[in-house]
Amino acid sequence: MNVTLPERYSALLHHYRPTLVLGAGIAAVLLVLVSLQEWKRNEMNEALDSIELRDLQVGVGQGGGEQFGTGVFGTLQNHGQLVISEATVRVDFINDAGEVSSSHKFFPVNRWSFDDPRRLAPGDVRDFGFLLDEVAPEDWSGQVEAELIHLNYQ
Repeated sequence: MNVTLPERYSALLHHYRPTLVLGAGIAAVLLVLVSLQEWKRNEMNEALDSIELRDLQVGVGQGGGEQFGTGVFGTLQNHGQLVISEATVRVDFINDAGEVSSSHKFFPVNRWSFDDPRRLAPGDVRDFGFLLDEVAPEDWSGQVEAELIHLNYQ
């Protein structure tokens, strides 16, 4: 039994073959990109889980430079296997209603910092502090929540 396409379908297939091949190629590239993106997201989540953010408190102390004021202070510890060159912490300022009034990003590990460009190696512990006088909103209750949201590593 020999099955053949009608002549008009064969002509259409021949005419649009480059477009079909290009479309299949684009679909394959998109599939690879989505897979890579998911792999990188999983890798980032594993790295974030390996960094402990602890002892977070609001108080008066010295920030990154030599200035004193109201700030958020805490500790990072690297329980992972990667050397961290940059870490981003999002601090949420809580208002009297218990809602997030605003957020600000801080960089307790930053290889470009003039104050402390050291990386966070496996096993390292780093205390940090950031002054809030310039960034705290008017309706801030004095409470904060913080989350480590991004890492760059070697």
